[in-house]
Amino acid sequence: MAAKYLESRSDDINMPIEIHISKIQELSNRKIGCFDLVILSHIIHWFEPLSPFGFSTNFVKNGGFILVSFFDHVHLESMIFYNISGDEILEIQKNDTPSKRDIEIMLIQQGFKVVDSTNVPLNVFYGDDKLKNIINSSGTLAWKKLKETVSENKYKQIKSRALARLENDPCLSGTEYRTMILAKKEVS
Repeated sequence: MAAKYLESRSDDINMPIEIHISKIQELSNRKIGCFDLVILSHIIHWFEPLSPFGFSTNFVKNGGFILVSFFDHVHLESMIFYNISGDEILEIQKNDTPSKRDIEIMLIQQGFKVVDSTNVPLNVFYGDDKLKNIINSSGTLAWKKLKETVSENKYKQIKSRALARLENDPCLSGTEYRTMILAKKEVS
C-alpha cells in the first residue's frame, strides 16, 4: 500500500522513485547506508526489545529518512480487533507495543532527529471473515504470545469467546489511529 502510494506520488510530481519492497533480513550488507527513505510499517512490536529496529536503521543514508508507522498502545483499546479479541489479548498487546515517546527516544539513540510525529485516523472495515481468519490463525503477536503462555484448554476458551463476540457484534467498522513518526538520520 505504501509502495503504491509512493509510486502514484512519484508520477504526480514527475520524480522517479526506485522502490525496493523487502524483508530487512533479505537485504545484503551492500545496501547499508544506501536508501533515502526506509519505511517500517506496523512491525515495531516484532523486533527485539533492546534493538527495536533490528538493523533496519543502518540502511538509511546520512541525511536520509525513516518513517515508522505503528499502532501506539494508547489507542489499542479503541481498535475493533482488540474489542472483539478481548482483555487477555489487549493486555498482551499493550505490554508489547512501545509508546510513541519510546520510539522517538530509540530513534534519537540511533542517530536520528524526529522531524514529525502524528496520529493518523483510519476508517476501517474488517468484515467478519477477516477477523475470523485472524483469530483462527492466531494472526497477531499477541495471539501467538498468549498461546505460548497459557494451557491449550485456556487458549481454546479465549479463542472461542473472541469468535462468539465477533458473531454478536454487528459493528465492525470505525476509526482507528496509526501513529506515524518521521525522522532524519543525522550526518555523522
